[in-house]
Amino acid sequence: MTRHNQKGIICILEQKDEGFVKKAYLSDIKPKKQTVLAGDVNGDGLCDILTLKGDVATTYTNTGEGFKKLKNKKIYLFPSNVIDIAIGDMNTDSFADIVIVYKDNNNICIRTLFGRGDGSFGPTKAEEDTRYYKNLFGEYMVHGIEDILSIVAGDINGDGVPDIVINSLRQNGSKSISYLCQEDKPAYDYSMHVMKMEDGYIMYAGGRWYDLNTSAVEHGDGDHIMFYWSKDGVDWKRRIEGPMFFLGWEEGAEGWWIRNTLEPEVVYVDGVYHMLWQCTYRTPGDNYGDLIGYSSSVDGINWERKIDEPVIFNVRNKETGFNHEELIYVCDDPDGKPWHLYVGYFLYGRFSGHVRIRSDVPYRFNWEERESVTGFSNIGNQIGYLYDDDGEKIYMRITHTTFKDDDGERTVPTFNFSRDGLVWYSNKEQLLASVDITDPVTSRNKNVYFLGMSTINGTGEIERLEDGTYKLVYVATTSNSPTAMEIFLSEAGVGVMTFKIDLLDMND
Repeated sequence: MTRHNQKGIICILEQKDEGFVKKAYLSDIKPKKQTVLAGDVNGDGLCDILTLKGDVATTYTNTGEGFKKLKNKKIYLFPSNVIDIAIGDMNTDSFADIVIVYKDNNNICIRTLFGRGDGSFGPTKAEEDTRYYKNLFGEYMVHGIEDILSIVAGDINGDGVPDIVINSLRQNGSKSISYLCQEDKPAYDYSMHVMKMEDGYIMYAGGRWYDLNTSAVEHGDGDHIMFYWSKDGVDWKRRIEGPMFFLGWEEGAEGWWIRNTLEPEVVYVDGVYHMLWQCTYRTPGDNYGDLIGYSSSVDGINWERKIDEPVIFNVRNKETGFNHEELIYVCDDPDGKPWHLYVGYFLYGRFSGHVRIRSDVPYRFNWEERESVTGFSNIGNQIGYLYDDDGEKIYMRITHTTFKDDDGERTVPTFNFSRDGLVWYSNKEQLLASVDITDPVTSRNKNVYFLGMSTINGTGEIERLEDGTYKLVYVATTSNSPTAMEIFLSEAGVGVMTFKIDLLDMND
């Protein structure tokens, strides 16, 4: 920022191959009277300008051709006695956050106010009584550093997460640089479910999520279902307020549904979002016995959980458990049962295969009407279908297979195919782009597991473009193993696939 007639000029040195090119834009910013910061406030990949005057924030979004001023936002938790302010994406949700170092009596504190994507930071007063209030800011007391002069945010240790650099003054008058690195606790996103909506993509994913109001480690991993959205299926944003619903034990409840919850399968039909989920459960004989539950929502964010019974009923043997359900909606089902549930099941702790159950409603599936499924490989995947040029249905299931070349062995995405949804075939030559295991950054994430793919409204129907080709966004958990502890270091991977179908005899 420079001055021009008491106002500011936004001056950008744009990097080119031959050096830097200067670009300047007039603005109403007064740099000597405001704190001026630069960061991606709205998460579009372009650097914006943020000014702070007291507790009022003003964002100038970068349009690529200039800067557009947004409406002022008052920051509810802006502290007094501010020493300095920095900006950085501290929670890696693609929205810039502000980091404020301030003095509270004799204590030096750092408060992080998470960006909301619209130029506001941290919670509002209206959110003070909500469950997610404390998840919109962070508070840290600084020990051993007294006379702080300034702070900046940046990735000091190369782990992809911003840290804080503190410039302070020692008692002898010399200056000192200190680093506050964010704690590297295990966290993961997996069991991802992608939906192609009218205005872009949304995704529900299970993973570890800590609530500042409770201690997740007392009851296992703290697995919850989270929400993400994207315009193009590649650049994703995360909802930071909290999960789609809290675990039952976090709310002081008892019942079959209260523990870790993963594997969201969501279908949007007739104005309602229908979600199936898997929750941890032990049978009376203390065997693996996870159960499948149901929730509904009209907006995809606020959910009502059905807790009277699991969705699969008439299960005579109480030593039966279920896992990695897959749900699609087939509107032309010949028997008027459009809800098709695929699920793996266990008896006395042993895996016993996959079945399909059809129903006329998404929340009750009769176990006695199950149909055997053959040809499935692996677990935690997603089913879809498309219509060929003859109007016939082809079912597709994204899964993974083992692949080995000169770079090494790993698992990569592939497909199972079926004409009737019951008998499935594999072709291990049909492989999708996967992890680049030659890149050192993937040393803990060489394999793919728990895959998902985009379908229209989550129904299972794969998008067909005007030129007759099909398109899907596929996602996967990348990890060296699908089990603890390595799965706790997993990351989400995404790819985009366009393809066409050449009809062959599927028995060949």
